[in-house]
Amino acid sequence: MNTFTIQANNANQRLDKFLLKYFNKATRGLIYKLLRNKRIKLNGARAAGSEILRAGDELMFYIAPETMAGLMEARAIREDCAALSVLYEDAHVLMADKPGGLLTQPDAPNADCVSERLLAYLARSGAYTAEAGAAFTPAPVNRLDRNTSGIVLCAKTLAAAQVLSAALRERAGGLEKYYLAVAVGRVREAMVLSGVHQKDEKTNQATIRNADITNVLGEDGKDAVTEITPLSHGDGFTVLRVKLLTGRTHQIRAHLQSIGHPIVGDPKYGDAAANRAFGVKGQLLCAYELRMGELDEPLAYLNGKVFCAPLPAGFRRFAGDGKRDV
Repeated sequence: MNTFTIQANNANQRLDKFLLKYFNKATRGLIYKLLRNKRIKLNGARAAGSEILRAGDELMFYIAPETMAGLMEARAIREDCAALSVLYEDAHVLMADKPGGLLTQPDAPNADCVSERLLAYLARSGAYTAEAGAAFTPAPVNRLDRNTSGIVLCAKTLAAAQVLSAALRERAGGLEKYYLAVAVGRVREAMVLSGVHQKDEKTNQATIRNADITNVLGEDGKDAVTEITPLSHGDGFTVLRVKLLTGRTHQIRAHLQSIGHPIVGDPKYGDAAANRAFGVKGQLLCAYELRMGELDEPLAYLNGKVFCAPLPAGFRRFAGDGKRDV
């Protein structure tokens, strides 16, 4: 028999979810079979898998050592990762500045991305050890499009991941994210854009339509609400401050396209002629500001804090040279 004592970083999650991460090569079916056959017990008693783990709980594994070894695999850490640009870090969270062109999560084996750079960074500092049976892996909790730059919020602990994921999911004031975008044309007033979002899975392209028109056509979709405020304007462009009130795939890009003001440099939703005229490489959309609202413990110490990312070089000629609207 082998035992494992639940520490604070593994507490407050379902037993079955913990076991799937601990035995990361096992199937869900095998985990439940081991529970049914009492090969895995919680605090000396039979467990169903739905129990919520607490710090100090003891798991007992009645499994041969060689079998256990075959169910666990250490996650490989890429030694050749480029450096992670860190804006802020403490024991629970890390905020990375993602450049345009970099993925947040891998789309193929060994792909360069924020999540791989994060693990390499933490491994070099000794804050993370990739070992078999590690039940929590630090990871980004929000995702930016490949060509969008700015703040990616990462959880270093399970407790942080749970609090931040809930705040992002519920959008109840725990986190407020603001973007800067350079849009084609003149946007003259602040607006709250509302529509119905639909995504083509084959092309990975989103469309946002007016809700009334969509209802007439009988099409299904999800609501998309985006708040935009013009900050300055120049010859053929407007610098916008954007707040997401919902979180849909490519929402800002598709919403601005839907009102005739696509993002400068956007290769998918943009105006090709305008992109050529501006001579921009890469879309001018940056997740530049993160405001912490009412986060639960253990992250309440962050409440009220504001974090900002530096604007990429491509923004400076637009953000600095435009005439002020406000």
